[in-house]
Amino acid sequence: MENRNSGSSTYRFCIKVVRMTNPHWKRWGAELRRQRKQAGHPQVTIAKAINVARPTLGAFERGTRTPSRDHAVAADKALSAGGALVHLWDEINDIREIPEDWRNFEKVEMQAVTIREYQVAVVPGLLQTPEYAESIIPNTGA
Repeated sequence: MENRNSGSSTYRFCIKVVRMTNPHWKRWGAELRRQRKQAGHPQVTIAKAINVARPTLGAFERGTRTPSRDHAVAADKALSAGGALVHLWDEINDIREIPEDWRNFEKVEMQAVTIREYQVAVVPGLLQTPEYAESIIPNTGA
């Protein structure tokens, strides 16, 4: 919370950061929390063991941050989970579905007045030449 003085009036405002929860990673986080509590460890102990800050571990448990596979391996080892966290991480990481927020993207795109796109290494499809497409798509010989 911050106070700002503007002449004779004081304004008070607060900025809140809201992180979206991914249901799949929330499931992994719930398993991490279950394993951690079953082992009787506080968050800070496991956070140190997997080399992250305690708030990051909390975000993993809530499903608001996505852990790397290295985090899953380290947590599994620290909690003696017998591969359960790594197996679940692999299972969730293999899920290929369109996120809920993007399912109506085609409709939104058709209604858009302006579309801005930024890619470091890829040129948008409408601007591609056949030569460019051939250079970034490997020749499979088919």
